[in-house]
Amino acid sequence: MCYSYEASINAFIVDLIIIILILHRNNQHDKFMSLFIASYAFVQLGEGLIWKYYYTNNKLKDLGLFIITICVALQPVIQSIGGYLFSDYQNIYLMSIIFGLFGLFLIDHDKIKEKLTIGKTKHLSWEVYYNPKLYENLHFLYYFLFLMIPVFTFNNFPAKKPLIIYGFGSLLYSYYNYSKTNELTSYWCYSATIYSLVYYIFS
Repeated sequence: MCYSYEASINAFIVDLIIIILILHRNNQHDKFMSLFIASYAFVQLGEGLIWKYYYTNNKLKDLGLFIITICVALQPVIQSIGGYLFSDYQNIYLMSIIFGLFGLFLIDHDKIKEKLTIGKTKHLSWEVYYNPKLYENLHFLYYFLFLMIPVFTFNNFPAKKPLIIYGFGSLLYSYYNYSKTNELTSYWCYSATIYSLVYYIFS
């Protein structure tokens, strides 16, 4: 997690176990959800690398930050893939997928490295930046819309209501407590581990 190497790796392991369980179960949405869970599980792996090598190995610290950056950038893309597969709005989600993938080529890795810090409440503080600034502003809106909206449109999705309630609840909690210290992204990705459990229990 955002506050230590051990917590990050433990969260990563928990998410991997849940991925294995749902892949073995193999319900209708399980393969897709395993991919989405992996997108924030590997954020925990990246944060673990950052904590482990923050002061001792810049290359491995930067590798951890690179893993985080790619995973976070792909999260709304993966959700849009789910929308394309499981909803009636394929054209909208296809455009969303293209927009998100295009952004992978516009990520400002140097600025991301420059801005990485340990926040006031001892969680990691990182953000994903893009160049040009116009795309970055558009992507901010895109990220939250297509991280959340697709699950509303999934057909025959038993875990829909619990995931919506927990997703918005955890986002609001993280925003209220950590937005002013710029630790929102790190904390919310950690809280997503419980999202995996909610899906496993209710699906």
